[in-house]
Parts: sequence; C-alpha cells; structure tokens
Amino acid sequence: MLFASALWKDGYFKDEFNRQFGFGKSLSSGHGNITPVEFICVYDANLETKSRKDLPLTRYFPSPKGAMYARTGWSDGIDSPDVVAYMNLEEYNFGNHDHIDAGHFQIYYKGILANDAGSYISYGSAHDRGYYKRSVAHNTMAVRNPEKPVTFQGYTTYDGGQRSPKNGADGGMDVLETDEYKFGEVLAHETGEDAYAPEYSFLSGNITGAYYPETVENYERSFMFYNLKDTEHPAAMIVFDRITAANAAFEKAWLLNGPTEPSFDNNRTVFINNENGYNGKMTVDTLLPAADNTKAEII
Repeated sequence: MLFASALWKDGYFKDEFNRQFGFGKSLSSGHGNITPVEFICVYDANLETKSRKDLPLTRYFPSPKGAMYARTGWSDGIDSPDVVAYMNLEEYNFGNHDHIDAGHFQIYYKGILANDAGSYISYGSAHDRGYYKRSVAHNTMAVRNPEKPVTFQGYTTYDGGQRSPKNGADGGMDVLETDEYKFGEVLAHETGEDAYAPEYSFLSGNITGAYYPETVENYERSFMFYNLKDTEHPAAMIVFDRITAANAAFEKAWLLNGPTEPSFDNNRTVFINNENGYNGKMTVDTLLPAADNTKAEII
C-alpha cells in the first residue's frame, strides 16, 4: 500500500497504509519490514489522503476475476456491527498460489462465519497441496465421480473437487488465451439503485469449466446479498445452484466451512463464532432439496 500510493498518487492507499502500518504502528508488512529508509524515500507527505469509508459498499471485479465484495458498512474492531461478504466466480485460475475455488463465498460478521478453511502453514507442504488450496477447503460444490480422481500438485483424491489447470503449474497472462485455465464466465451482475449502499448485490455465472467434463455437464451458481439495514439481522445472502452431473448417480455435496462445529436440525445449520472475543452467528436454511431429501454430514 505504501508503494502503490506513491506510484499511482492514490489517497485511498495512503490512508489505508496510515491506518494499518502508519505512525506509531508496526511497519512489518509482507515479506519482512518496511525500513525507515524506504519510508523516507517513498512516503508522499504532500499526497492528500482519502478515506475508504467514502467508497461504495459493493464492488464488482470484472473479468478475468469475476468476483464481488458487498458489505453493510466500514466500521472496524471486534464489535463492528457490519457484515462483509465475498462472492467469487473465478473466471480464470492462474495456478500456483491461486486456490481451486470457483463459486466460493465467505461471510464475516463479528468474526469469520463462512470461511476459507485450512492454514498457510508453509508453501508446498502436504497441507498446502492436499487440502488448503483444494476446493474441498472452500464453500464450493463437490461432484464425486468414482472413476475420475482429482489431482493437484502431486496429490490425488476422489473428493469431487474442481480440476487444477496443468496440475497447479504457474500461469502468466497467456492463460487468458487458452481454455485450460478458464473456469467460468460471469452471466450477470447488478446492484440496487443506491450507488453507495445498495439494498442488494447480485452476481451470477457459469462455472462448468472448473470441473472435469467427465464429471459435470453444466453448472451455474448465483449469489444475492441483501443489506437489510437492521441491527438485529444486518444481512442475508441467497446462494442458488443449478448443476447437472455427467452421470445422475454421481453424489453432489454442497460444502460449507465454518470456524466451529455447527448444529444441524431439519435443514437448518447454525454456526457461532465465539472464539477470541467474537460473537457472530450465521443461520443457514437449506431450501432445496427439501428436508426429506437432504443428508447432512458434519465433518
């Protein structure tokens, strides 16, 4: 943020740098530290800061990403009343550090609730390749084809997750010229009339390409985030899937990762994050399939 603010004369980056690493705070950032010499040479004292709180609460990131962030406010701290949602259609996967997570979403409210599981213990470790970057550690759809294993950087499983372009090999900008790294396409995106605080934020796309053609014939995922502007229930999000497996016998699983063990009863799942002083709660109602046609497994 320090270098970006100077390079592009961007007051938002400068304000964010001041907020996170500025005067009186640690300059530790990224791979090491920002030295006093770097700070003196790069920091632009004459650049006017701009607060992120002036920015719209929803932001769409177009191709090649195909993602959206939506929030109910910009407040900070452990007691913040605001909700933040991330919706990712992942039009292109670039390999290496990129996770295999087309269709993944996250929800934060008084602590993380729908999360990106796993831990960046060390790059290239068994955990990194065998779980952390795979789609099973994300809030995606799994379609389990017993005859088609999923391979990622030397690890092979039958978890029903998404394919890895060239086994996780690095892809540069040339990936945009090949279908190998193309996972999906945004079909529609829209926000409500209020440009700053839209009452809804919508994103929909086709992510069939994230899966092996022998496993998934067609898949569309849509998100609708609502800013309810209600202190008791500040937000809601609908996740709607239309998915056709290549074989009707393949088991489909709607994956949802949370910070603590949830409760489940009659198609209602409840996650509570009460760790480290947080007190967030997320109630998930499965509308389709119906309760008598749903099997829930808490792992």
